[in-house]
Amino acid sequence: MRKTRKEERRDERTAKIMLMTAIISLIVSIITLITALVR
Repeated sequence: MRKTRKEERRDERTAKIMLMTAIISLIVSIITLITALVR
């Protein structure tokens, strides 16, 4: 079961998107924490 070049590239893209989503959610949670502390 070998993957084609196209499938590999798609997997890379999905991994990158997942990473970005994780980073964004982390930033959002940190901002929410800071605003909660400021109030």
